Amino acid sequence: VIYWVRQHFLSLHEEDDRQAWVGTALKQLLGWLVALAMLVWLGASLSATEERKDMRDETVYMAFWIFVCLGVWITATYGERVFAGAPVEESKAFVEVWKILHNDWIRGFILLLGALPIGLYMLTHWLVVQVRGHSQVWKLHEHLSHWHWASVFVRATWLGLFHVLFVIVAGEGILVSLSM
Repeated sequence: VIYWVRQHFLSLHEEDDRQAWVGTALKQLLGWLVALAMLVWLGASLSATEERKDMRDETVYMAFWIFVCLGVWITATYGERVFAGAPVEESKAFVEVWKILHNDWIRGFILLLGALPIGLYMLTHWLVVQVRGHSQVWKLHEHLSHWHWASVFVRATWLGLFHVLFVIVAGEGILVSLSM
């Protein structure tokens, strides 16, 4: 089905037809995903017991997998070139998010949470350069090379310290208050 959808999209020659078809296809996919989510929700609510009355976990899982499925379907169907050419730079929300992501505190938080994947990515890039003998431009590597790493490391260290102190203080505070 995905192959047929992609071939139909590529066969359209007029840009207006392509954009209208993308909108229609996304609405249809979102409708099917919402219907599937409702079926999963109904199944979860029917299987709820007296001990476990809330469905928070199921709701979070459904929301996460709906976005993952939507993203994979969009990328597999239309490819990156359709969305790379979209005028997102004109969006005020995109500009604000882009400004936020360039803050060293946010970069420190990203480094704190993703130190292992970022390190593995950089190691992979280094190995590819060593094996091939020349450096191929990788977008994420290019982006990471413009970070102010000293500032990012300091921010990540402070955030980690704040987290540990909060966990210790909050944990001990709760234990002391419950023991009284």
